[in-house]
Amino acid sequence: MACSKFFSFAEVVQGRPADVRITDDGLLYVVDLSMVVTGKNRDDAGKAIRNLSDEVFQSAKFTDRQISSHGGHKTKLVSFENAIELIMVLPGKVAKETRAKFASIIRRYLAGDHSLIVEIKANAESDSPIAKLARGEAPITEDPDSRRKRLKREDLELIRMEEEIIEKRASTKRLQIQNVQSFMDLMTDIRPDWKQTDARFRLQTEDIIKNIMVTPVGLALTDGKCDSASLSISQLVLELGGKPLKHADACRAGALAAKRYREVHDADPPKHAQWVDGAERSVNSYTEADRGLLTAVLADLDLVQARRI
Repeated sequence: MACSKFFSFAEVVQGRPADVRITDDGLLYVVDLSMVVTGKNRDDAGKAIRNLSDEVFQSAKFTDRQISSHGGHKTKLVSFENAIELIMVLPGKVAKETRAKFASIIRRYLAGDHSLIVEIKANAESDSPIAKLARGEAPITEDPDSRRKRLKREDLELIRMEEEIIEKRASTKRLQIQNVQSFMDLMTDIRPDWKQTDARFRLQTEDIIKNIMVTPVGLALTDGKCDSASLSISQLVLELGGKPLKHADACRAGALAAKRYREVHDADPPKHAQWVDGAERSVNSYTEADRGLLTAVLADLDLVQARRI
């Protein structure tokens, strides 16, 4: 299946190819995106994608699709929304210096600036049935009654699937709440005054409860992880095999993470109360949805091994 559209990063990329192919349903070709963002050739750009672990960028956010009519390997695609996160974790000096600019261009498109999409002119001249259908010239062969029935079946199937997913997540949330309540009851039996005397432990328990309660049952889950689950920089650096952060490194990482967060979301990170240096303080809050961004921050500051990204 030939590609008929490109997404242009010409505002950022100079002196080398700046276009990324996109599908008719609006998915970006991942290797093209990696080449444009990192400046690498096709082989190295593909290798950079393959080397990304699920800790850095969840593979479930890619779409694998058979593009060629002659068979062969499936093509890896990504949505515009997930492309912003992917850009933030791609390795290489070029990516490190221009991530925010690439992300800004995609945000413009998502906000409605579709001038960044370039159509292949040949499509306008093609007499193929697909091109004619795209231009509205080919007749619709499906009769209205069949189409209505088909759409109704598809809608009912989607509703059924959504209801099953929501019920499953609601059941999981109820079980989590029961487990936390049992834990708190046990703590009270062991040490009745723990809520008053152990401020740090109380705050940790509050974080667990908040993560459960604020997560909508309809929110997407990937590999058992909820995008809104809390994630701290100090926790992530240990997960990635780094050493516990010194105070100065934690401050550097926190400042850069907040800067990158503002570049991606055009807003300051939310905050929560946390026990720091012997006192309760207000600190920036991050979640599993920010894992890729935080991982890139740690790698750029050499706080985790570069091979991990």
